[in-house]
Amino acid sequence: AAAAAAAAALQQSSLASLKQSDKVPLVPLFVEKCVKFIEQEGLDSEGIYRVPGNRTHVDLLNQKFAEESDVDIEKLDIPVNAVATALKDFFVKRLKGLFSAEMMSELEEIAGSRPLQSITSLNMEVKTDRSCRLIALRGLLNKLPPNNFAILSYIFQHFVRVSENSKLNSMDSKNLAICWWPTLLPIEFTDMMRFETMRPYLEDIVQTMIDQYPFLFCGEEAFVMV
Repeated sequence: AAAAAAAAALQQSSLASLKQSDKVPLVPLFVEKCVKFIEQEGLDSEGIYRVPGNRTHVDLLNQKFAEESDVDIEKLDIPVNAVATALKDFFVKRLKGLFSAEMMSELEEIAGSRPLQSITSLNMEVKTDRSCRLIALRGLLNKLPPNNFAILSYIFQHFVRVSENSKLNSMDSKNLAICWWPTLLPIEFTDMMRFETMRPYLEDIVQTMIDQYPFLFCGEEAFVMV
């Protein structure tokens, strides 16, 4: 427990050391700049997040941001897919571990409690189970440190906007979840069978966090039955 607390404190210190946005409290400036650019230029970009950007462009953006944190991405003439890739890289390298090991274990329990799909979705047992999972997931998110919650809330609000334009970009909540769950929920898999077993459940959790954003992140009392 002491080791876990120390790791959490170190991670919070690392998050706090990142250049923060002036406009969005507790959210790193790099995240805010990339999200704003993508929402301005890329909501109609087919396969945003699925189609990787050119690594040279990604490296250029990182270099320019390191030189000047208030860099104007528009003036760099970098394709939107490269900005999207840079944003994902930032989560992998700088924001990894938004959920502690203990929380990831709890998240696995929430994710793995879904009944077998052979039971029809009209069955009351399934509806009740889904409701319980949503309530448990909201409880888990509310236990996150303020920085972690703010970052997740901001990126999932962005995913909602992307998915709302899925007719243009072909990236609905399901496709976004497929692209992002390994980045946001980086469980260490010891074998391929465990990976294949857990993958659909973790993917479903990320999709649920997009579909149920108002309930999970904004404290709204009603959730959408899907």
